[in-house]
Amino acid sequence: MEKMKLPKSPFSREEFLKEEEKAADSLKNNEDVYRFIKEHSLTKGQVRLYLAPLMDLKEDREYCLHCPGLGACAKTNPGFVLSLDFEDGAIDRHYDPCPRTLEENKFQRRFLKRDFPREWLHYDLQSIDRTKKRNDAILEMVKIIQGKSRRWLYLVGGKKSGKSMMLASFANTFADLKASPVAFVSSIYFFDEMKSLAFSDKEEFERTFSKYLNCPLLILDGFGNEFISDYNFANYLFPLLLERSKNDLVTCFSSLLDEQEVCQLYADKIGASRAKQLYSILKDYCGNELDVSGADLY
Repeated sequence: MEKMKLPKSPFSREEFLKEEEKAADSLKNNEDVYRFIKEHSLTKGQVRLYLAPLMDLKEDREYCLHCPGLGACAKTNPGFVLSLDFEDGAIDRHYDPCPRTLEENKFQRRFLKRDFPREWLHYDLQSIDRTKKRNDAILEMVKIIQGKSRRWLYLVGGKKSGKSMMLASFANTFADLKASPVAFVSSIYFFDEMKSLAFSDKEEFERTFSKYLNCPLLILDGFGNEFISDYNFANYLFPLLLERSKNDLVTCFSSLLDEQEVCQLYADKIGASRAKQLYSILKDYCGNELDVSGADLY
């Protein structure tokens, strides 16, 4: 029988040992790896033996030094850092959340639901570029946070006017300084999600909807873009607003349409009497809308 021919190694033994020596020497240049070696008094032979995990630690730390941001992390375990344990003469790997992951988790705990971009989690009221129109809205937000007002806010403005970003910044500040968790929901999806949940799992719907009824701050973003039907109004929107008004819980809206326009939209779809109920709540609790249109905020 013909002998099997094995492919030749691209390295000779001498070349392999030289590359191994070079890799081991490179570990000295990484502070975290060198500290690990010194703390556990690893011998030169042990460093060679555990070269693979030590090199992994070196590469992990070097990647984090030039962190591209949590959303762009390309590690095998995005948002986690590698650590090594040395016990009973063996090295074990384990992974822990990186500082940015821990920070985001803290921010995420502010929210019952967050329908805005991750990067907005770091914004607060100080992050907003001021104009006179925006100042009027920010002043009302500050009063609410200080406990001097329970007014609901209705922000109106064109695309990129910053109304959603302003309310996200308000939500972050409110959650930090006053109460949490808060909810920032996209109107275009929220009511359909509630309807779907109500049909699929009534008990879970009741638990979930109760949280929105009672959270200290609820923001309905893109109000007027939702699917308008008598069913959605009677079962979700009106009970939500009515219960929150009874309990004096702050509720805010952002919209391309002013209060009268959005109520006319409802009147066209579900009738004048239903729309009048909505208009009454908006006028009683929001007062006049706050127009933040003008220079683009972003």
